[in-house]
Amino acid sequence: MSSENGFDLKNDQLTLYLHIQPRASKSRWGNIHNNQIKLYITAPPVDDKANKQCISFLSKTLKVTKSNIFILHGGKKRNKVIRIKDIKPAHWQTVWQQIQATTPM
Repeated sequence: MSSENGFDLKNDQLTLYLHIQPRASKSRWGNIHNNQIKLYITAPPVDDKANKQCISFLSKTLKVTKSNIFILHGGKKRNKVIRIKDIKPAHWQTVWQQIQATTPM
């Protein structure tokens, strides 16, 4: 259940297929691997801290409210499917260019 690039964008709704790396030294986007986008999070995967930080990071970088971000699958796992509503495609395009720049060809 993933797209070739790790995301699906339809109108103003974005679905992300992520591989979360908790306890990273810095929260940041990673590269694309196995049809998932890697996301590094500094929080540990205990007491829902990593999920909360993941949502905060997505909210900040994609310029959407936290209430528009939903974890559809993988709440307790590293592989997650996240839906983001009311996103401006231009914001996603900016982030997507950053992700592509980190992914080796």
